[in-house]
Amino acid sequence: MVVVVKDFLSAIRQTTIQEIEKTYGNDWVRKSKVEYVLTVPAIWSDAAKSLMVQAAEGAGFGTHRIGFSLVGEPEAAAAHTLHAIQPNHLTVCSC
Repeated sequence: MVVVVKDFLSAIRQTTIQEIEKTYGNDWVRKSKVEYVLTVPAIWSDAAKSLMVQAAEGAGFGTHRIGFSLVGEPEAAAAHTLHAIQPNHLTVCSC
């Protein structure tokens, strides 16, 4: 199962980078620090999260907590909502 998720995440990452390159150019993407945030269901066990980390690392997202982070879907929704309803330059800390 990890292989299937890895292949899926790899395709998403490659497509995303290609689309960003179309807009900003290859040089900009190459010079930019790319950091990914992957959301996971709140009910996932630590074992399931560990498998997601393995898949993401295998898909080229980098090392967990350096190249990408896992965030629970409720936290991601709350951060998005706060950003959307607080246009006063509120910064949401992922401490």
